[in-house]
Amino acid sequence: MEQQPQKVEKVEVLKEMPEEWRILREKVLKNFESKTDGMDIERVKDFIKGQGLPVSDFLIVEREDIPKLQVLFMELNSSLSADMEGRYIPELDLTFVRRDYNSEKNNGAIYTEGILVHELTHSVGCSKEYIKKAENVFVPRIGFGFTKESFGLFLEEGFAELMRGEYVDKNLTREEKESIKMAQSKQVSDENGYGMKDKYMFFEDGKLEHSLLSVAGVGLEILCGAIPNLRQTFAEARGDLEKLREIPKLINGIKPGLYMEIQKCEPTPSGLIKTYNLIKEAVQNSK
Repeated sequence: MEQQPQKVEKVEVLKEMPEEWRILREKVLKNFESKTDGMDIERVKDFIKGQGLPVSDFLIVEREDIPKLQVLFMELNSSLSADMEGRYIPELDLTFVRRDYNSEKNNGAIYTEGILVHELTHSVGCSKEYIKKAENVFVPRIGFGFTKESFGLFLEEGFAELMRGEYVDKNLTREEKESIKMAQSKQVSDENGYGMKDKYMFFEDGKLEHSLLSVAGVGLEILCGAIPNLRQTFAEARGDLEKLREIPKLINGIKPGLYMEIQKCEPTPSGLIKTYNLIKEAVQNSK
């Protein structure tokens, strides 16, 4: 029996946000007010702009706001979980950060500001084109990663964490830094050998902790320490396609094929740790 040819799925590229998403975006911005009391939002904006990057729209919400937002987002493929700290939703080109007052009590408002820096970094360099397949519409790329697959996870999350760490390091007071160092001296904070730095650490239940994504941030720091101009190229690549194309060449200068190995990082704790170790070993062997 002759095999029937497979039906080719039509793909359409949209240059503008779909009308229904634009209306939803406007509705969200109109009906929700950012809860920024006690936060230094201008300091966040100045930091982002100081990197040569634009500041996109965002909302700082509280936990009780999230169920209301979830109702509005029912028509989207994206959603906000009640426990999310931050989320950039590319369909709406809108960043959300939840105030965690308990974490702020332990670390100050800079904790939430750092999360905002992380999420705003994702928003810069997001593809402004929309792909339509059948009835599904989606944004294909966020920065160094792709939305429909895990390809690019390590570089994308690593750069967002690198930005957050730099913001925190710049704005922590001397007393706050000394408090972190003192706590580090009383506990084994780097038993896995990540080289975790003060700027990625925060207090939780009286102990110092760090996000697993910070492992990617430290991995990028190792790369930037070994490759001149890579840190600047990462920032410039958020809005410059030619700079984006330079990144594989720079990274592969350490070890041929390293860029692709990093980009294929699995979206799991073990995947992040494996990729960090891969970078660390490649840089050490290149010396």
